[in-house]
Amino acid sequence: MSTNHMDVTSTEGTGCPHSHKASLVLENGELAGDFLSRHFESCEVCNSKLLKLKNDRKVFLKQIPFISSPVEVKQIFEAESDEFENKIKRRVIKLKRKKVYEVNRSIWAFILDLKEAFLSKPVVLSLFSVLGVWSYIKFLN
Repeated sequence: MSTNHMDVTSTEGTGCPHSHKASLVLENGELAGDFLSRHFESCEVCNSKLLKLKNDRKVFLKQIPFISSPVEVKQIFEAESDEFENKIKRRVIKLKRKKVYEVNRSIWAFILDLKEAFLSKPVVLSLFSVLGVWSYIKFLN
């Protein structure tokens, strides 16, 4: 049993595999590409689907009320946005403090390791022996 490729890719089942891209052409225009733009101009199935989508879009846009929101709603949104902004700022400050604490802890660990390394027995004995040899040579000259 074979499946017709046109039936699988087309949503209308009428035969054009590009008809499902009508919304892409409608939304993006020139970004959809030259091929699709030319194809939608020449293909009857795709052109009718594009016109149907345009008409549906006009109907949807007419249903959207273009009025400004009441003052109370604006005040509520401003208060909530200020509250969220303050929460975000506190969170960022907390994360920065945590990072600074981690860096300071690492620096102190490095300084303690460095002090421990310089004050270790082999380093101290080496320094004393080098200073002893150097002073002995200086004393002889």
